[in-house]
Amino acid sequence: MKNLIYQYWDGDIPNGCRASQDNMSKYAERIGAEYWFDDNPRFCKDLPPPLDHFFGSFKPVYDDKFLEYDNVLYVDCDIFAVSRLGENIFEGFDADLGVCSEPFQPEHRLQLNATDAGWINNNNDERWGLIVRDLFACNIPRTPSGLPKVYNAGVVLWSNAGLRHAREKFIPVLDYVQIIMNSGLPHFYAHDQVYLHAMMVGTNIDWVELDTGWNTIVHFYKRGKDKSCINDPRDENTKLVHIMLKGAKDFSQAELWRITNLPISVWQFNRP
Repeated sequence: MKNLIYQYWDGDIPNGCRASQDNMSKYAERIGAEYWFDDNPRFCKDLPPPLDHFFGSFKPVYDDKFLEYDNVLYVDCDIFAVSRLGENIFEGFDADLGVCSEPFQPEHRLQLNATDAGWINNNNDERWGLIVRDLFACNIPRTPSGLPKVYNAGVVLWSNAGLRHAREKFIPVLDYVQIIMNSGLPHFYAHDQVYLHAMMVGTNIDWVELDTGWNTIVHFYKRGKDKSCINDPRDENTKLVHIMLKGAKDFSQAELWRITNLPISVWQFNRP
């Protein structure tokens, strides 16, 4: 099998991105995959900022060079493999698309209905779900408690057939963006991961939920400046750590290594 790990960055490349590039290239080497980092591909020229940056993750769908591979893994530049990770994410993958859910988000967004009414919350997730239903005559996935599931596009695993399906069946990005902008929803719902969520449930692609250990997200869950404001779900199953902390793109390689591999108590982290 011919497998590829793909990352890119548009703009001045920060320290954190360089650290992720180094980390993921070494992981690719350990598992026998090829690695490709795109330095300023500027792939989405027709979208307004910041959407032009986010949708560069769909270059594997529309660039024929990626069709040379059996599988392509897209990884955001704020993601890091734990030390000496040798488990192969490609091994045993037999679907067309694989993504990880965000288990923390559905209940958290429900709590945000009262405090963050104009932005990302459960009410707006439900409004977005109605748009998906109207577009595709299907219902969005839900948690056991009935809340809309949330999927993260920082780690997206494509088969060759999945790339071809997306190219043929996904509605054009510009059309989707226009639908969301006309709906009055916050622009977050026009972003790449929400677009991917809509397309994977609406176009009958063979998709699976990857184990969340492949995209364990460390992030602020409320406004604050210290470690008490951070959700850290890492455990013994964690393989890739998604460091979504304010300012993390400028952290040093050593700081990012500590956040990836060490307990939060020894991060030496207290950034505004």
